[in-house]
Amino acid sequence: MQRIFSKGITIILMIAWCLPTHSFAAAGEKEFKNLLSTPKVISRVQIHTAYNMFTENRKVQAINFRVGGIIPAGTPVTVEIVEPSLDDRSLFAMPEIRFTTLSDNINYTLKFTERYHPGKTVYDYANLMFGVKTFGEITEGKSADVIDAIRRSAVIEGMTKEEVLISYGYPAEHRTPSLLANTWIYWENRHTEKKICFSEEELAISCKKLKSEDL
Repeated sequence: MQRIFSKGITIILMIAWCLPTHSFAAAGEKEFKNLLSTPKVISRVQIHTAYNMFTENRKVQAINFRVGGIIPAGTPVTVEIVEPSLDDRSLFAMPEIRFTTLSDNINYTLKFTERYHPGKTVYDYANLMFGVKTFGEITEGKSADVIDAIRRSAVIEGMTKEEVLISYGYPAEHRTPSLLANTWIYWENRHTEKKICFSEEELAISCKKLKSEDL
């Protein structure tokens, strides 16, 4: 696929193997567009999910409610960002991140509600959701217990913040505006919160005295 831009401001994200093996979390909209405009990176090579994503009815939510099925971290995907047309900037029109899992050719959609993500664009959020690393590369050097927890989308004591992000995704920004905080707030569903707590060393610890090994 050679095209980058088309009418409707559609952008196809295809990242070549020649790129550095790190996530694009630091890239902004301008940098992302410039990157994609460079001919040498245009390729049919896949990218991957950066963390475990929950999905219902082929929809993914940035808040990542822990219901439905899981698209595992490191899943090979192709990604498309679609912005509303210039004449469709209504209250209900919003950018979308669409991606397809290559193993089964299933399409998923995340609607990006800008007011829930202050200071971020849809491109910024796509940079958080996807990277170039496979599951093996994401978990390289991690203990067997941590890898097992990530596969189950669980958090166990002693996990680093990076490992929690791979396993759980990003916490809700309106409750956790900074990842520097020692308590991250996630949502199990629309009615139930879940806290993940960290020590001064930024390792996961139990917020309460739980018998279960999972926090």
